[in-house]
Amino acid sequence: MKKKIELLAPAKNFDYGKTAINFGADAVYIGAPKFNARAAASCSLDEIQKLYSYAKKFDVKVYVALNTIIFENELEEAEKLIWQIYQSGADALIIQDMGILEMNLPPIAIHASVQADSFEIERIKFFDKIGLERVILARELSLETIKKIKQETSIELEAFVHGSLCVGLSGRCYLSYYIGGRSSNRGECAQPCRLKYQALDENLAPIGKPKYYLSIKDLNRSDYLENLIDAGVVSFKIEGRLKDINYVKNVVAYYRNRLDKIIDKRNDLIKSSLGNCDFPFEPNLNKTFSRGYTDFFLVDSSSLLKANTSKSIGEEIGKVIKINKDFFELDNPKDLKSGDGICFFDANDELNGFYVENISGKKLYFPKNKSISIKIGTKVFRNYDKDFDSLINKIDNCRKIYINLIFEENEDGFVLIAETIDKNLTARVELKKDKVIAEKLNSRNLIINCLKKSGDSVFRAKNISINISRNYFFKFSELNELRRKAFEQIEQQIVNRRSNYKKIKKTFSIIEYYKKEINYSCNVANSLSEKFYSKRGVKKIQKSIEIISKKQISSEIPLMISKYCVYKNFDRCLLDKSNDTKEIEKEKLKLIKYLRLNDNIFKIETDCKNCLMKLIAEKNKNFILAIEF
Repeated sequence: MKKKIELLAPAKNFDYGKTAINFGADAVYIGAPKFNARAAASCSLDEIQKLYSYAKKFDVKVYVALNTIIFENELEEAEKLIWQIYQSGADALIIQDMGILEMNLPPIAIHASVQADSFEIERIKFFDKIGLERVILARELSLETIKKIKQETSIELEAFVHGSLCVGLSGRCYLSYYIGGRSSNRGECAQPCRLKYQALDENLAPIGKPKYYLSIKDLNRSDYLENLIDAGVVSFKIEGRLKDINYVKNVVAYYRNRLDKIIDKRNDLIKSSLGNCDFPFEPNLNKTFSRGYTDFFLVDSSSLLKANTSKSIGEEIGKVIKINKDFFELDNPKDLKSGDGICFFDANDELNGFYVENISGKKLYFPKNKSISIKIGTKVFRNYDKDFDSLINKIDNCRKIYINLIFEENEDGFVLIAETIDKNLTARVELKKDKVIAEKLNSRNLIINCLKKSGDSVFRAKNISINISRNYFFKFSELNELRRKAFEQIEQQIVNRRSNYKKIKKTFSIIEYYKKEINYSCNVANSLSEKFYSKRGVKKIQKSIEIISKKQISSEIPLMISKYCVYKNFDRCLLDKSNDTKEIEKEKLKLIKYLRLNDNIFKIETDCKNCLMKLIAEKNKNFILAIEF
């Protein structure tokens, strides 16, 4: 049996979900009205139902994210909402709170969110054994680890392949909650990782200027899709429920093209939905918001951030070769034009830029009434391509289900056979009528003109074959009706295919959890979650940080654990023996020990054995006062 490959795209709302489908998504994920990890992208039940109604035309799946922790007084509301989501047509529920598995659930597939701590192999094995259908893998897992997971489990594997990254391990971070009370576990992260931090040494002295020490690059694994398929991944997820609609169009189209090329050349793979896309533009990831790209530990772990910005810089278009008071010249301005946005790092290493108003050849004129500091040799980037943006703004739908049509005669009249180009879906409609010869009418042209029409339908005639012996008379209406009925049959088969998916009410296995004690990181915030672990042999359960409360958080609790390490990123890895030179040793005297954000001080601790970095809140008031400057 061929392995179904799924391109999974974000849906901020119905319109974004519809766009993702129209540009090639095999599945979309959308936020529940409450309890989803992007509170700003919550959607109504009506929107979910509307999206499902559109998605089923292409046999596209709809997954609903209900992946925050749930407080005790919300349990009843959450269970009711889950049933409403199920009744809206959703194909799966994405969760992190294990208390949900103790509820009276409808027969809906359950996917373990990346926030469910899907980094530890033993935990993924546990998800598999209790009966979850899918796990969304932590982004930090290497290709070799993913292979190992697949070898040791039968659970479906979903992996992120593109978009913004959380610096916290498996998407878990408590910085936002600690600093301002906005919990990422409740979908309210304020993204303090994208801000500048002042580095401090062990003597509390500042090291250099404030930098974006925690703002890592964006994920791009487009070069490793086939490797991930061979490792066992079946669903390829694009992040971006808060991104703009052109991001959805461009990125989904890009990955659709890349996956289709892999599927087309192999006999063991098949798309998990119906339809084909013809894009009247060339998808280009450099035209879309990014902070630079990384595969994020899949095969490489070098250079994970640009410490001098947390913004999108776009594509490099040239270097400055000449400067005048009114303009500067680029060595290779490519197709730069008026209206484009450019940026560069100025003399202070700050990101600067402007919209192009006047360009002549290699000369790029400074905007009026704006002071620009730029040097010869500076790299210039385009972070807004006006023409590209305008082009994809005009495109609404690139997807159709292509049908081969065969029109032929039989004893009783005529028959129209319609089949999808993969021949998996077939319709047959007969037209019983007397065969009347048409003397002046070219019936072949008439048949083709009528059959190739499709209007607002999702279908398009790819090939039309006419097998008739004579030039017969036909009415427009009867040929149009023949085509309409054939398309209706195919449409019904698609609906039937969806309704035949297994919907079995699950009972989750009671097996021993692999730990007898769990800490705050398991995010136990209600009695049902506590019950879930207790039934499975856990003796000691620490409540989530949101329950412990900020005042009770001790300096022993890391607010962030990260696979990313400040030291390694700046070539100061404590385990790298090649750094043992006098020059490097001098630098180690200034080794970063703390990061400061306004009045918040975070101590850096390393777990070199597991190659992890931790940030821990420093609560000594005298310490804070001592570093005011």
